[in-house]
Amino acid sequence: MDNSPPSTMNLSLTNGPGKRGCSLSTRETRALLQIWGDFEIKYALSSMKRNFQIFSDIAGQLAKLGIHRGPLECRNKAKALRKLYKNASAQNNKSGSGRSDFL
Repeated sequence: MDNSPPSTMNLSLTNGPGKRGCSLSTRETRALLQIWGDFEIKYALSSMKRNFQIFSDIAGQLAKLGIHRGPLECRNKAKALRKLYKNASAQNNKSGSGRSDFL
């Protein structure tokens, strides 16, 4: 029997078969947004269809901040944030609807 303490860092993309992946904390999400908002990153993402290398660079910049996430996690979170923003923006543009917050 293994008596070692459980690891506090889970770097896998999923928590098990059929389970959701790891969620990013608010701190991690804000760091991702700050890096993603950099002009060079935005330009590179808009000019390239195959952007795995860019998200690898983003993951590397997050690692420098002590946040260890893979490129696929960064890409999936960026896509989810973009979708949330578009939905909140569309909701706020509807007449008679209440305000919707992005984050």
